[in-house]
Amino acid sequence: MQRFLRTSFTILAAALVFWTGAVWPFEPLRIQKQNGERLAFTVEIADTPEAQRRGLMYRDHLPEDQGMLFVYRAPVFVSFWMKNTQIPLDLIFIAQDGKITGIKNMARPYDESPIPSGAPVKAVLEIKGGLAERLGITKGDRVMWSQSDLQNGR
Repeated sequence: MQRFLRTSFTILAAALVFWTGAVWPFEPLRIQKQNGERLAFTVEIADTPEAQRRGLMYRDHLPEDQGMLFVYRAPVFVSFWMKNTQIPLDLIFIAQDGKITGIKNMARPYDESPIPSGAPVKAVLEIKGGLAERLGITKGDRVMWSQSDLQNGR
């Protein structure tokens, strides 16, 4: 019976992810600011081409303690846009060593203008628009997630 329930739960979870377009898994993420302050978020990991294409499109709400982390196998130049994105977002560009190399504050909903990373990045964190400025997140702060940090890759 326990095996049946576990299998049923796994199938239900997979179906939910497929039907809703949700990205799995959710993981804790921390930002260590240069002044020593730590910020905590829960993020969806977008580490497949399909998940990265969809991103946060079509969503009408993003809680302040949540976000989406786009993870790349190796550092790359990336460019984002806000096509079909209903809410303003802050895009935080993250280098191989976890340091923030750039921030695009308040990216406008539905704007198809490119938002380039400006340098090779290992990951990009999207959070609610205006939050990076309000929390004082700046270039040079360090992002950490999962068991250790961005250097481990996926």
